[in-house]
Amino acid sequence: MKQKGGSVAYFQMDVRNPEDADHMVKFAVDTFGDVDALINNAAGNFLVPAEKLSPNGWKLSLILC
Repeated sequence: MKQKGGSVAYFQMDVRNPEDADHMVKFAVDTFGDVDALINNAAGNFLVPAEKLSPNGWKLSLILC
């Protein structure tokens, strides 16, 4: 995007934390003024079969979606 004249930035946050989301929005508005698109790259990785995933693992998987 930069090579084509666009502006890009990243913001590391915990998607489970609403305060982080508020800070991300402020950062985006302060940096760009307007926001045309956001890319959510949140992910979690549990290297177990689904039937062995703990209740907390399931909960986190759903929160990250």
